[in-house]
Amino acid sequence: MNFPVITQEEVKTVMDDMDINKSPGPDGLTLEVMRELFFLDPAWFTELFNNCTRQGVFPDNWKIAKVILILKEGKDLTEVSSYIPICLLHTWGKVHDKIIALRLCFLKSIWFQKTKVTIDSS
Repeated sequence: MNFPVITQEEVKTVMDDMDINKSPGPDGLTLEVMRELFFLDPAWFTELFNNCTRQGVFPDNWKIAKVILILKEGKDLTEVSSYIPICLLHTWGKVHDKIIALRLCFLKSIWFQKTKVTIDSS
């Protein structure tokens, strides 16, 4: 499938819509820092996401998660079942995921309209 080119405005909008208070992944890169880096060179960021999308690649290091355990309230510290595992993912991957998810939601809305044909979505 040929996705339209990802724009700088799209990357900025996705990052602006994300919760800045979310915990960073294994690399420690917060969304706040990523936004600042984006403003230094938005073309580089946009091209990175476009290259990943064009090549159908989701970099392996973006798939690595940091798992932290949260103790359930009032539970025994020594019991494994007393903990909830939380996976912290790389911010790069979260941004890329959101861009792709928004694209797919848009395409889905076009594909399933009775008055449209598949050619209308290109």
